[in-house]
Amino acid sequence: MARLTLGQVRDIAKRRRPWTIRLECVDLSTNTSKFWFATGRAMDEMVECGWGRIGSKPQLKLIPYHTFDDKVDEKLAKGYDYANTPYVRMSPGNLAKLTATPPQTPAPQVTPQPTPAALSTPTTSAQVVNPSLPMPFNLIRWLKPKKNGFTALDTNEQALLDVPLAGGKSLLRDFSNTIHILA
Repeated sequence: MARLTLGQVRDIAKRRRPWTIRLECVDLSTNTSKFWFATGRAMDEMVECGWGRIGSKPQLKLIPYHTFDDKVDEKLAKGYDYANTPYVRMSPGNLAKLTATPPQTPAPQVTPQPTPAALSTPTTSAQVVNPSLPMPFNLIRWLKPKKNGFTALDTNEQALLDVPLAGGKSLLRDFSNTIHILA
């Protein structure tokens, strides 16, 4: 834990190193118990600020470094004081805002559905390993619904294992291009 002051944060930010500063305002006469913190890296980057009641989940906001500098002075004038705090990483959501490139929409993939004849006609080849699936699921080609789950079948429609309902739904969601439902 460290108790950084604004001057120390400025020195650290000049070296482009990560830092976190925390200010707290505790006044027993008014039953006030608030905190404010900021975490960042360099003077030319955005800073994440968080605030709220001590013990609660903070509200988060991104602000420019120069605004952070003014905000610390404002909080100190309101009665906040420096407090010990460990280094706090920037929240994943705000980090994504800073580093993300505009999302690109992938072209929709059309998965050919097997014909009824293909479903009922067993394949004559030996077991075919599907490299897109992790072991031991790489032999699964079909899922046959049953009460409270599925039976996983290989290309010859031979039962491989029983799959619980949630697991079967996950397999269908994640590998819909290689695993199909067998009616």
